[in-house]
Amino acid sequence: MATGVPLLPMETISALYCALLESLGVETAFITIPGHIFMAFSAGLTPDEARRNFSSTDNLIFRTDSPDKSWIPVEVTESAGFLQAWKDGAREWKENLSREQAEFYPLHDAWQLFEPVALPGTDTAVILPAADIVANAYLSEVGKFVDQEISARVTTLLSQIAKAQDARKPANDLGVLYARYGQYDKAQAQFEKLLAHEEYVPALLNMGNLSYVNDQKEKALEYYNRAFAKDAANPRVLLAVAKVCHDLEDYYRSRKVCAELKATDPGLALQFAYLELKGEAATRAADVAGENGTVVWEE
Repeated sequence: MATGVPLLPMETISALYCALLESLGVETAFITIPGHIFMAFSAGLTPDEARRNFSSTDNLIFRTDSPDKSWIPVEVTESAGFLQAWKDGAREWKENLSREQAEFYPLHDAWQLFEPVALPGTDTAVILPAADIVANAYLSEVGKFVDQEISARVTTLLSQIAKAQDARKPANDLGVLYARYGQYDKAQAQFEKLLAHEEYVPALLNMGNLSYVNDQKEKALEYYNRAFAKDAANPRVLLAVAKVCHDLEDYYRSRKVCAELKATDPGLALQFAYLELKGEAATRAADVAGENGTVVWEE
């Protein structure tokens, strides 16, 4: 079971954990096994999306009564960090499910029978931990998770780089892998190595993307223009130029490049159709499409 020593009863910790996540719009559930209760929360992904995004889904829960959700189980009494709590929760779930003694209760289903009630007012002061302690612990766990997710792929790409006669693609792929997991310094190092030898279009585009996600739009445009000078027919280059010009309110060039994108890749142009709009209308359309602030990495 758990290795930590809880300061509160496990059912109270589970309830508090669920309440915190639900307050942020994250769906949760209680899990019961003989003599114990812990919780799970929705990863915000369908099972198919989870299989595409996680290196392994062994520690996720998929259920037929919620076929559009993937659940992450958490052993709430574990004190060794989130990843260990996740691993312990998954183990407890699988062991007890195989014995047909694990139950799963989504809170949103339970609320249909037992309406949630507000707590009475209280004068008790809640002492929160220091913000820097929370932030550092969070970043540490995120770093461990990212390393866990990409380590095998990094090893494979490094091997390909070492063996390939033309190592540009695996080197660029390694940079994209780092970038997709937020390791921008490592990504930049890969792209800069490539650009030290030539104006390699994928690296130019991806360096522009790094500037774009860091809200350095003018710098992003410089890289995109260099990519455009080398390959003006590349749909991802056209999209990148159109997006950043639209953000910089150069609507004339944005529309012109969008027209070229439509002729080259109509599907990609349709995905970013908001680029034909201006101002708040464009922002709303981008938000609805889920494309606001996104970039398309070039592999």
